[in-house]
Amino acid sequence: MYASKFTIPVAVCASILFAGCATMFHGKPDLEIVGPPNVQVESVNGGQIQAYRDEGGMILHPNPALTDSIRITYENHSTVVALAKNPSGLELLNYFSLGIGCTVDDLSHSWFNYSPVYVTVDSGSSGVTGISAISTNWLGESNGSRDLHALVLLGVGFSFQLENNGVTPLPFSFGINQISSPLINIQGGLGIDYRKQFELFYQVRNEPSYAINSNGNSTEITAADLCLRYFFQKNLFLQGSFGTGYASNYYYYGETYDPATGTYITNNSNTYPSFNEVGAGIGWAGDISYISLLYFGGLNSFNDENYTNVRYHTVYLNFGLNFRI
Repeated sequence: MYASKFTIPVAVCASILFAGCATMFHGKPDLEIVGPPNVQVESVNGGQIQAYRDEGGMILHPNPALTDSIRITYENHSTVVALAKNPSGLELLNYFSLGIGCTVDDLSHSWFNYSPVYVTVDSGSSGVTGISAISTNWLGESNGSRDLHALVLLGVGFSFQLENNGVTPLPFSFGINQISSPLINIQGGLGIDYRKQFELFYQVRNEPSYAINSNGNSTEITAADLCLRYFFQKNLFLQGSFGTGYASNYYYYGETYDPATGTYITNNSNTYPSFNEVGAGIGWAGDISYISLLYFGGLNSFNDENYTNVRYHTVYLNFGLNFRI
């Protein structure tokens, strides 16, 4: 299997062309306040927020990079409400950007629309006794109401094979004198997220052209890993993984004559050499996207049809969707 030298530049140019669909077309999100007139709204971090009124109520333009909650005041009573966010439909267009657009929209805080905030006033014979406010997402949940979320990952990236004169080195050795040209790979996973502090997920990835010798012969590597992320500082995480890789390169088809029956018997054989692997790396995960730099290495060698003692070593630069439900 061979990759054209034009594959990567064309893919990158196409990705940049369509990157950040919500960033290009969405603009800053509006926040609607539905409640009594004369309410005052300010950011929890302090300061008034630009606002105007229309027929439905008050429309705000908060800074999406800083505003996750607001304080609402009415007749000397106040309450704080966490703002719920709903993904913009424009995010579907980021499929054409191979996932780069999700990261662009995430960093620019343009991937979502604010859900309306509904303000309720409690009153009695003596007047207003208190106020409350609520904002819910597309699942009907308020922000921060659950600690555990389902996690969906889908992305692409570039893999760089580590080589030593065309032969992959032993695990964690320092005899590396060549890094291959990048090849596009894909990955996807399902798991759970706990308070954006830990993420445990099962991930499958595919590397379509892994060189197994210095003559250009290659095989397709498919791997499945159990991965754990630890967020040590806000959006920055460390990741470790353990799993199994498969070299999907050999298929045999043939027919043999059975003299006892006078018929031909079809013989099909699929051989998928396997190996155990470990991975480690560092990355960044925002509200809907992730970027990571990971190393994966085989704990043991594998044999294919023509070559023996092939050891797997690859560095991945990944990006894509990291969506918590």
